[in-house]
Amino acid sequence: MISIDKSYDRPWNEGQVLQIGSESARGNQPDAPAWTLLECFAEVKNPWLTLRGERWRDDRERKLDYWRVEKADSLIVLPQQGDRLLLPHPIFRPGIGRATWDFPGGRLTDLAKVELTLAEILHRELEVPPHAIAEITPLNDGGWAVNSSFSNQKLYGYWARIDGDFRLSPKAIGAEFQVPSQLVDLLRILDCLQCRALLREWQQINTLFT
Repeated sequence: MISIDKSYDRPWNEGQVLQIGSESARGNQPDAPAWTLLECFAEVKNPWLTLRGERWRDDRERKLDYWRVEKADSLIVLPQQGDRLLLPHPIFRPGIGRATWDFPGGRLTDLAKVELTLAEILHRELEVPPHAIAEITPLNDGGWAVNSSFSNQKLYGYWARIDGDFRLSPKAIGAEFQVPSQLVDLLRILDCLQCRALLREWQQINTLFT
């Protein structure tokens, strides 16, 4: 579905200004003036995302055009069994034209169902059933903005401990890294910035490193 306002060069209608802004529950938000959304002059929708062309007035009264994407949040899981972090097999990434090593992950369409989504991801990518997940811990409460000027998407990261008695499927596991001794080797193969950031967060808070 494509909706484009072909008269987007017309003067802005000041009588139809829409105020955007809400109080954040997070305590680290800067006290800065909110911008004002004047209009949306283009919209492209598909099942994966919505692309919007918008005209804003900033806190210095400048009128600026921005393109941004609305899409589901991302969930990345760092699965661990014993002293080993587990990775699925590399997956081809069309954006860079090659396969990469990544932690299991997927779209998070409902934050209230994060545990269910996490279990589905581990079952799909590592063949780990829900009953084998012994413990989960959030790595970044509230999520991180992925690209705040272009997208509303947030990244949520979780650490998942796999029951030590569960027998992993050798065909489903792409790589295992003993921690902390092989942490440097793991970082060496991870190209994904989001995976690397969550791994560093995990390193900071995991009891293995305290």
